[in-house]
Amino acid sequence: MSDKVDAEVSVSPVQCPKSSTETDVVSTSRPPSSDTRTSLLEEIEDLKREQQKLMQLILILEKEMKTMELRVEQSGRRAVHVREFAEATADLAALVRAE
Repeated sequence: MSDKVDAEVSVSPVQCPKSSTETDVVSTSRPPSSDTRTSLLEEIEDLKREQQKLMQLILILEKEMKTMELRVEQSGRRAVHVREFAEATADLAALVRAE
């Protein structure tokens, strides 16, 4: 007996039409107070500064990733050289033993 239940849930967006009273309320409501506006402007400026910091960090991370990719590529090339050197050494050792 299986306790597993398969269920498919479908969610579709629901859009409610805007009534004329909603629009009227928005257009006739009082503008925000000076303190609220100042607070919102300060919040916006804080968010802009935070965004700039994040963008700088992203640029630094991108640069570091490119540097790491180059190092991995160089490491791969060194590994190929080491492998070729090891093979050449093994071939030379085989020749010396054969003599």
